[in-house]
Amino acid sequence: MKIKFILIIIIISVSKISFCQISIDAIHKEVPKLLLTYNLYNGYQEQGAYTTKFSVNVYIGNFYILDVLHLQNGSNKQMDDSIVNSKLNENIKMQLIESIQNDPKYINSTHPMLIRMLNNSEYYEYKYYNDKYFFVADSVNFNWQLVQEYKYVDKYKCQKAIGEYKGSKVEAWFTEEIPVNCGPWYISGLPGVVVEYKNSSNGAYYKLDKIETNALKSNIFKNISSAKIITREEAEKYNERDKENVNKILKKISEGNENN
Repeated sequence: MKIKFILIIIIISVSKISFCQISIDAIHKEVPKLLLTYNLYNGYQEQGAYTTKFSVNVYIGNFYILDVLHLQNGSNKQMDDSIVNSKLNENIKMQLIESIQNDPKYINSTHPMLIRMLNNSEYYEYKYYNDKYFFVADSVNFNWQLVQEYKYVDKYKCQKAIGEYKGSKVEAWFTEEIPVNCGPWYISGLPGVVVEYKNSSNGAYYKLDKIETNALKSNIFKNISSAKIITREEAEKYNERDKENVNKILKKISEGNENN
C-alpha cells in the first residue's frame, strides 16, 4: 500500500508539469521517493554464469530519475592488478596507484550517473571530460512489443516485452504493480518498472534486487552540478582525447618497464 501511495503522488506531480530541458534547481530540490537497486551481470549465460557483477541504484523523485552505476570496486581491482603486475619498482607502483585513485577523472569515471525525466525517453549522461562536467543528451526507443506471457518475479506479477536496441533483440519483464516508466540505466518505455532485462547479444542482464521506501533522506540529487548539454557526437570527440591521454600514461608505464 505504501508503494502505491507514493506512486500516486509521483504520477500527480508529473501531470502538473512538462519539461523541455533539465533544470539544475529542480534537480537539487528532488527528494527520492523510491530507491530501486538492480544487479547488473555482464557476460551472462543462460546457466547463470557471468563474468562481472555491478550494482545500479535508481533514485525516483517527483520529476526526475537518477541512476548511479557502481563500478568503483571492480575498476579499483582491475587498475591495481594492472599496475601491480607491471615491472615498475614498488615505490613507483604505490605512487601510481595513489595518484590515479585520487584523480577526479578516475573517481568520476567509476561512478557513472544518468539523469532523466519521468515518462520521457530522453536521458542525460553526466560525464566528466577535460576537468569539466557535461550532460550528454541522448534518447532511446526500444520499439517494445508486449507479449501475453506472465510470470512472478519474487512477489511481483510481471509481463514480458520484446524490443530492439542497436540492432540486438532484447527482452524485459515489467510489473504494472509499480506503474512507473522506469528501469535500470537507459532502459525505459514500458508501463511499469522493469524487473528483469536481458540482451543476449552483449550478455547484459539486469535484475531488480530490492525496493526501498523508508529512510530515503538521501541528498544524492545534489551531487549533480550545473553542466553544459552536449550531443553524443560531441562527447565522442572528448572520448578520443581521453584515449590519447590514456595512451600517454601507458607509454610512460611501458618506458618505465624498459628502464627497470
